[in-house]
Amino acid sequence: MLRVWIVLSVAATIACSKSPSAPPPPSTGTGPSETINGTERIGWDQRASDAVELATFRYAIYVDGTRSELAGATCATTATNGTFACSAPLPSLSRGAHTIELASFIVDGSTFESTRSPALRVSLAITAPAGDQTTGTANAGNAARSEPFNLELVAEGVDRARDLAFTPDGRLFVVEETGRIRIVRADGSVTGGVVADSSRNGDADDRALAIAVDPQFARTHIVYTLSASQPRDDDAMFSVARFRESHETLADRVVLLGDVRASTPHPAGSLRIGGDGKLFVAFDDGADPARVDDLASYNGKILRLNPDGTTPDDQAAASPLYAMAYRSPAGFDWDPGTGILWVVDAVDGEDARISAVAGTAGSRKRGVTKATFRLPADSRPAAIAAYRGDRLPSFGHSLLVASAEGRHLLRIRLDPDEATKVLGVDRLLQNRAGGLRAVAMGPDGAIYVAGDSAIYRLIP
Repeated sequence: MLRVWIVLSVAATIACSKSPSAPPPPSTGTGPSETINGTERIGWDQRASDAVELATFRYAIYVDGTRSELAGATCATTATNGTFACSAPLPSLSRGAHTIELASFIVDGSTFESTRSPALRVSLAITAPAGDQTTGTANAGNAARSEPFNLELVAEGVDRARDLAFTPDGRLFVVEETGRIRIVRADGSVTGGVVADSSRNGDADDRALAIAVDPQFARTHIVYTLSASQPRDDDAMFSVARFRESHETLADRVVLLGDVRASTPHPAGSLRIGGDGKLFVAFDDGADPARVDDLASYNGKILRLNPDGTTPDDQAAASPLYAMAYRSPAGFDWDPGTGILWVVDAVDGEDARISAVAGTAGSRKRGVTKATFRLPADSRPAAIAAYRGDRLPSFGHSLLVASAEGRHLLRIRLDPDEATKVLGVDRLLQNRAGGLRAVAMGPDGAIYVAGDSAIYRLIP
């Protein structure tokens, strides 16, 4: 580790104040220039009132005056003399001398950042890989090949996105962790917030969790959302709503389905439109595992609905229940080659799984789970997307799972000859863009991922 201990002082009131201000400036000493090879970690002491407050802090690194969010930061869980020992990998640097400065910041509607620490001077003796380029290895059966791809910045200033959806005109709807929905325009600019009329009732507000765009959006301008209420006294509830987009505002809200119990404080669910034009929506177990197997409850299930919220005539037993037995579904998507629905479920703690669901044959629709696989323990899922397109050919027959906690993108390689067989799993983008919270395929054939505060895309 690069032995540079920078004290980043952040007032205890910053994270919880109703009127936050910028943290106080970091306090640090200076030292002689150090020669490095680019694989070191940078360490510092972080001042915080406790571990809960510490978890709200994020860090910016300035390399020769250029700012980026410091990825891969980890801190001790106990303090020594009021400070926590923290460290993070150095970002990729070019050969030669550089100055490095750190700052701490929080995001509370806006970004509040401290002034920079005194500069650390380093000199890189060995060239490190470029910071905006990653090489992924993709396997097809037993034949491995390597394909380079670029990780390109699309937009900054997006706070912990949890879902992404594209419109035919190239705009990107982004659901943030706070429930705010924003739009990333083609030029990379970001709107402030677009949802109108989002109140569920006088005592609670709905916070969006997922979003889906009508396949006929160019004509209808219809957008669907899955939300969870944030109650003051009552139980949290899911709702599915339809909006009409006009001039980057969502209005004319119509609730299609409501009053489905939601887990607190972290509800989980997903919303997508299938190839048959039906609305598919997944709900968590409502904080009660017994509901997963209860056919009278929508919790722990994936529903299949008409666009107006009614049950399709071809659903088995005249019920919208399509698939079941999920505790905390982080997302789902269809393999374009086989039509298999793949569902990722965070379950408990480090136990995360991915399941293959096939539709039943015949005129009555119902999903049947054909296979379930456990994901790596360090890859708790945040979102999933199936690769479709030909811009990155070696990603064909792959599922892409974003992991915020693992800080990587899992590529799950599927057997093109056996629909539910997994050939292998690769970790991509490790610590390149912070915690990856959302993933989606863009209309341009690129893979889009959301980090803690920015949107990126993978292109050839």
